[in-house]
Amino acid sequence: MSVIFKDLSTPGKQFAVSSSRLDNAVGIVLPIGKATDGVFFKQSYTTLEQAKSNIKNLILTTRGERLMHPTLGSGLWNLIFEPMQGDDFAEQVKTTIRENVNIWLPYISLDRLVVTVNNENNSVVIGMDISLKNDPQTKDTIYFSISTGDL
Repeated sequence: MSVIFKDLSTPGKQFAVSSSRLDNAVGIVLPIGKATDGVFFKQSYTTLEQAKSNIKNLILTTRGERLMHPTLGSGLWNLIFEPMQGDDFAEQVKTTIRENVNIWLPYISLDRLVVTVNNENNSVVIGMDISLKNDPQTKDTIYFSISTGDL
């Protein structure tokens, strides 16, 4: 995860800001792949773009998967193997995502979170509008799906 500091000269007044400098990458983009410009990995150049990758990484990580960080990750994979019934299941997914983003990515605001459950193929489609807490005017949207066949 990356954080860009706007003012390093004032102690206690440091905060993450949205960066748009094209000469200073702040992280790598998920899914990991080779870039076309000769750099080995595709890189993100804005804090918001990196935040999207950080959210995907957090949500798709199972608790206990990361060594030395046994609580990192969401319990989403465990929820998918439970019966997907009605609005209660979608609310559980939303609550899990919100709680984990608040704990692990506190600089991100989830402005809108939509969970669509497809019982026929045991999949969940997640859509969210995100922004940085200190730059709420700059927003972006993430869509991705998770299914039991992905494991």
